[in-house]
Amino acid sequence: MQPSAIEPVIVKERIQSIDIIRGIALLGILIINFTADDNDAGIYDGFNGVADQAVYWTIKVFLDDRFQTIYCFLFGLGFAIQLQRAAEKNKTFVFAFIRRMIVLYMFGIIFTILAGGNVFMDYATVGVILLLFW
Repeated sequence: MQPSAIEPVIVKERIQSIDIIRGIALLGILIINFTADDNDAGIYDGFNGVADQAVYWTIKVFLDDRFQTIYCFLFGLGFAIQLQRAAEKNKTFVFAFIRRMIVLYMFGIIFTILAGGNVFMDYATVGVILLLFW
């Protein structure tokens, strides 16, 4: 008998602290994308005041890349948790994960069309590559 596919977890099986940290990381990435990493707003374009420079450099030094690192770690942790839960329940993991990465890639295509970024496509590609190392 072939194992069945994995299914979404019920609410009480979710790890709430991971969801909270993921939300904080996404908020941080959003703040960075609209301030320090905004291609239309260089450090000298409209940021001429002392307060503007102080805020810009504070975000750039203390926040830039920190939240992306946390989110990347949580991406890998989520992969490991899904893999572990699938193994515990003797269910197939690969096809459900690939399906999720395809959906993530499609969100990336939409995001690229609307905002010119491709971070979702990058995560989806890395997720599929991650399966090779599993």
